[in-house]
Amino acid sequence: MERIELDYKRLNSAIARGDSAHIEVEARRLRDREIAKLVARTATAACLVIKAIGRGVRARRTHLYEVAPKVNRLLNFIRM
Repeated sequence: MERIELDYKRLNSAIARGDSAHIEVEARRLRDREIAKLVARTATAACLVIKAIGRGVRARRTHLYEVAPKVNRLLNFIRM
């Protein structure tokens, strides 16, 4: 994904000219780019959260598989 750079020069020049049509066009373009940047940032954050949850689940399963045999041996020893 390419990096989005906001450029206010075109908007500033349209404001200096007093051209309301160009002001609207440039403002919409900047708004759309800002929204796209927010969506990309949110998607990245969501992906990181999903990966972190996956690592946590995998670690918990590994922990259970390592601990369960030890607990079973302990319970068998106590039952004797």
